[in-house]
Amino acid sequence: MDYKGAGVLIYKISNEKVYFLLGKENMILSNKCNKGNKFCDFGGKKDLIDNNYIDTASREFYEE
Repeated sequence: MDYKGAGVLIYKISNEKVYFLLGKENMILSNKCNKGNKFCDFGGKKDLIDNNYIDTASREFYEE
């Protein structure tokens, strides 16, 4: 399977409500691409050491 990246989205259901654990970006790359103040899942791009998407998602979650 070919893929470019992977991530993890943590959630919990409690009292019939769904709660998500999200990270908050804090970097500004340029005036055109502002990632600051946005919420996101925990993930990223595939590295050469990753054998599959589970490796990528696990590594990215650990790094975050």
